[in-house]
Amino acid sequence: MKNTGAFNLITDAWIPILPTSGSPREVGLLEALERAHEFRGLALAHPLEHMAVLRLLLAILYRVLTPGRDLADLQRLYREGRLPADAIGTYLNEHRERFALEGDTPFLQVPDVETTPTAITVLTADLPQGGWPLLTGRPDSDPPPLSPAQAARTLLAHQTFAVGGLLNRNGVTSVLDAPSARFAQFHAVGETLARTLLLNLAGPSEPADLPFWERPQPTAADVEAYRTRVQPLGPATAYTYLSRAVRLIPTPGGRYAQVRYAAGWRYDDLPNDPMLAWTEHRTQGRVPHRLDPEREAAFDLLAALPVGEGARYPSTLRHALALTGELPRYVAVGALLTDPKRPAKVLGHRLEQLRASALPGEATLALLEAAEETAEAARKVVFHVLHEAHPHWSNSQVAARYRTLNPLAPYWNAVFEAYTAGSGDAPDVLATALRRVEEALAVPYANHPRILALLANRLRPLARNPKEVSHA
Repeated sequence: MKNTGAFNLITDAWIPILPTSGSPREVGLLEALERAHEFRGLALAHPLEHMAVLRLLLAILYRVLTPGRDLADLQRLYREGRLPADAIGTYLNEHRERFALEGDTPFLQVPDVETTPTAITVLTADLPQGGWPLLTGRPDSDPPPLSPAQAARTLLAHQTFAVGGLLNRNGVTSVLDAPSARFAQFHAVGETLARTLLLNLAGPSEPADLPFWERPQPTAADVEAYRTRVQPLGPATAYTYLSRAVRLIPTPGGRYAQVRYAAGWRYDDLPNDPMLAWTEHRTQGRVPHRLDPEREAAFDLLAALPVGEGARYPSTLRHALALTGELPRYVAVGALLTDPKRPAKVLGHRLEQLRASALPGEATLALLEAAEETAEAARKVVFHVLHEAHPHWSNSQVAARYRTLNPLAPYWNAVFEAYTAGSGDAPDVLATALRRVEEALAVPYANHPRILALLANRLRPLARNPKEVSHA
């Protein structure tokens, strides 16, 4: 069975883009890259799909542009504002069959996987209440079938952001996360799609760093019992990783309502992903940065920009700085947000564009670093106070109450106001922010003055010294 006639991601329209003039429309991979200078950017409404498509376009460019090219070549392309259309067309034509949704070598799929068909909603990461039908056991309703374009976007996003958990299929009892699924992903934003891609083409693609379509077509036997280990050695592999062995099942009308689904490739080490920022954890060592659902994404610029410990910021932004000689005007940060206490529960997703053309001053940096330390201390205080308010509750019940109250959200809002104003003495700002935490508990515990007094007595000293966490 050949791929001829099947929906093909190279030529068929499936990627929403925003032209420099006119209304959004959909294009295939070839047009998206050949005419990238005519597009302001991607126009995908779903954050996870937006990030996954950008990573796919970059994976192609790593194979077209970086072998044998140096920074001067990329700087010339950036000044011209265009990508090499002939080279892109030749490369994609060589691999055309690997970009078909159906056939012997379907895109990011395993054609002979024979698990029990399940609803295509297994590929959707942002269902109501979070979670995944396959992992939570929630019954699948009759989802509306997806068009080939929708199925392509959904499949790509799932392979990029799949969350691990129990599975028990094809010799595997539990599956791993996609390599970069839970981590914050940072990329520079340019004036056009072409310049955005060039800004983020960090580092060369090494010979062993191959995208999915340049590797042998995986079979069900290859992925059975996690038999195949593929380490994400670089961006071409990390951006096109086969996290799950999926096979789309077409309806007679050429749409998709069901899939076959199992574990994909296995990896042992953290990915070499240029979009990730790295932080030093006191016990785990160097780990990828994650977004905190409680606070504004602007604070994640500390991880993205060359301030403080400069070695930790993403390779994409290092490259953008080297390419142009200055920081990009805007940085986008996105992530899948999951519950730290219940890893299979999806809380949501985020993709925000942040102004990054000016580095924060020393006073602002000091404020943000103090805010991080104080937030951790305040979190401990609130947990201890909740335990005193509910002495018969279990730790999990207290944790659930904390998540419902979300007391640090107003704290971070207050710090963000001072951050954007660029002024404010750190102790004064933190005192205001800590009062917001008190206010968050004032209404639900209005009939418990002892608890509110205890909270105030323990929180207020933290503005001057976050290490003064008293549990007396």
